[in-house]
Amino acid sequence: MRQSTTDSSKKLRNASRMRSFFRRFNKIRFLCAAVFLALSSSAFADVKLYSLDDVKVVAVHEHNASSFTEGYFFNGDVICESGGYWGESAYYENNERKIKLGITVFAEGSVMLGGKLYILTYQNKLAYIYDATTLKLKSLVQYPREGWGLTTDGTYLIASDGSSNLYFMDTEYRLKKTLAVKQNGKKVPRINELEYIDGYIWANIFITDDIIVIDSKTGEVVARIDFTQLYPEKERNSKADVMNGVAWNAETKRLWLTGKYWEKAFEVDVSRIMKELQ
Repeated sequence: MRQSTTDSSKKLRNASRMRSFFRRFNKIRFLCAAVFLALSSSAFADVKLYSLDDVKVVAVHEHNASSFTEGYFFNGDVICESGGYWGESAYYENNERKIKLGITVFAEGSVMLGGKLYILTYQNKLAYIYDATTLKLKSLVQYPREGWGLTTDGTYLIASDGSSNLYFMDTEYRLKKTLAVKQNGKKVPRINELEYIDGYIWANIFITDDIIVIDSKTGEVVARIDFTQLYPEKERNSKADVMNGVAWNAETKRLWLTGKYWEKAFEVDVSRIMKELQ
């Protein structure tokens, strides 16, 4: 059934109110996360801890500040991104919009595999498959979970849903296995944006500027990087929200980081951490 103009306007008003809600409580969420981490510091005993001092920011690039970043990855030397939010969801290449999704769609994580572009949705219970070259829609698949992050190890699609689980799927989004992510035996919740790098899954933890490094075979967290000082909240533009973009450039061996409505993307040398993971 085609949605009426009234229904569409109501959806946008509700989205605007929800965005205001998220921003209003953003600082509170960060505080709660900080308290949680402080109280559970003993859980990090066997995990390598890093900060901005252990990496090097080698460049700062322009980022589309109108994108509510959800998925972020490289296809060759092209930086690709799916931006979310109702009425704003789109797919970009080098900050240029290539696909505009429907007004009722909230796009989430994205990745390319086998000549296809995959895009999840938040609560629409749908997942998209596009031709990666023509960007023409090939199929729309029913998806049983909330869509959050999405990456690939070259064989499977690997997705998060905001829990402590990672879901390994075939190229038609059919579930093949579930991997529980734990840190010293304890579940790690709010796993969000994902990037697969050399046997490890680098994952942003929602509402924090932390990235954890997960062994893709065991699910064990082996490292945690605090990027709080990368783009301090007090320096961000008034619209900027949390960090939520993690992309690996396999050609330059550099990590790119950005966030929701950020006008900047940071190119980071993480070679020291990569060596210590070997």
